[in-house]
Amino acid sequence: MTEQKIQELLTTKYTGRSLFCFEKLNSTNDFLKDAAENIPNGSAAVTMDQLAGKGRRGHGWAGAKGQMAAISVLFKDKDTGGIPLSLISALAVTRTLNNLCKSKEFKIKWPNDIILYGKKVCGILCESKITDGGCITVCGIGVNLTQKPEFFKNAGIPHGASIKMLTGIDLEPEKVVAGILNSLEDIREDISPKEFFDEYTASCITIGRQVKAITPEGEIYGKAVGVNADGTLNIESGGKTIKLASSDVSVRGIMGYI
Repeated sequence: MTEQKIQELLTTKYTGRSLFCFEKLNSTNDFLKDAAENIPNGSAAVTMDQLAGKGRRGHGWAGAKGQMAAISVLFKDKDTGGIPLSLISALAVTRTLNNLCKSKEFKIKWPNDIILYGKKVCGILCESKITDGGCITVCGIGVNLTQKPEFFKNAGIPHGASIKMLTGIDLEPEKVVAGILNSLEDIREDISPKEFFDEYTASCITIGRQVKAITPEGEIYGKAVGVNADGTLNIESGGKTIKLASSDVSVRGIMGYI
């Protein structure tokens, strides 16, 4: 993966224009958080050999060398119309992968896992930090490109898969990175909240399903019926609607991951 080729594919004004491309790196998120005060808004860090990535609720997120793309983007501004960046990132990835694979099958599992044919092919972690210049947010995206089934079996991730496993398509990592950066800026700059949530809802595989929400207080069973403007999920359970925040719960299908 080369910085020059990514830059040639960018159509953005600022997202990814300051680009750090590493042969290997512990964590693209940590790199941007540490460097945030000295680099511009929209800076991005990418690698195909992430050694110590993180997922939601402290889960590890690492990939076989050269077989996944780790992409993180630094945002110093808050102008998203109130739409959570984690949801914006999920829609940007879904748009990009559907476009590159000429597909309509990449979907979102609330809040921001990317699903293809029932398997997770991308995870997203957004982290915030207070700096001397104010609050910044880093959106980290890990896309499984070419790992084989044995990788996920050995890692104990039965619901994980790579795009090549499921489609036979060997995507160029530079096109994946540039496409996600382009889509991130397009959505943040040009989409209204109503347009966003219409598209997000249409792409969200969770909505309309019977689900199990695992909360600190116990499990809740019900039907996922919608996503609110603050990114929370509505579940109808026991004759009432319960609003769930992604920071507090893990949502699964009744019989499996989705």
